[in-house]
Amino acid sequence: KMRPSTGMAMPLPTGGQRTAAGTAMRTAMGTAMGSGDAFGGGIREGKYTEQIYSMIRDGKYHDAIAVLSGKALEFPNSRAAASLLGFCYYHIGDFANAVLTYERLKNSCPDVDEYKLYFAQSLFKAGLYEPALKACENVADSTELSGRVLSLQAAIKYELDDLLDAKALIEQCPPDEADTLVNQACVMYKEATQAGAEPPMLEKARLKFQEAMNQAGFQAELAYAIGLCYYQ
Repeated sequence: KMRPSTGMAMPLPTGGQRTAAGTAMRTAMGTAMGSGDAFGGGIREGKYTEQIYSMIRDGKYHDAIAVLSGKALEFPNSRAAASLLGFCYYHIGDFANAVLTYERLKNSCPDVDEYKLYFAQSLFKAGLYEPALKACENVADSTELSGRVLSLQAAIKYELDDLLDAKALIEQCPPDEADTLVNQACVMYKEATQAGAEPPMLEKARLKFQEAMNQAGFQAELAYAIGLCYYQ
């Protein structure tokens, strides 16, 4: 499935929603690093910590999971290990384990709103749309995360083909941000490909995708979406 590389935004025309694999998950490692709980509660920047962050930086998520799983068994109360484990599960597409990991984290760290958001995002990526919507309610009051929550709710509504609600949520997002422009374009595209749609809708979607790319810079997935608007 095609997904732009940053933020939580609407799906591009191949289906799928642009979700949290990039910007929306970008603070997961920071959340773990700020937990004050290194692996085993001992040396914060020790051998295992350096090894695991190096693996994650290099995208070697499966290798990191192998190490982290052992540390999680050895130190079951390590928030840092659990947080990074959830991050890695998410990035390899193991959303079932990401859901379980972030559910444990949000329950054990109820004051950390990021874990509630990651739990909702993992549910969404697992295709559990109604539970994801319900999970969004638990973080809806977070001022810091409000934009990301709105984008996630809009993405869920989009997948449920509830375009009216999706558009209403998008209207509450910052109007000049590239993610908002992509959201709007994807809704336009979906409307344009429905039976009885007016042909000019595709051109409107193309122009909106182009506007987003003009703002965000070239992205192959956006360029592909623009091309699809020409060839529908």
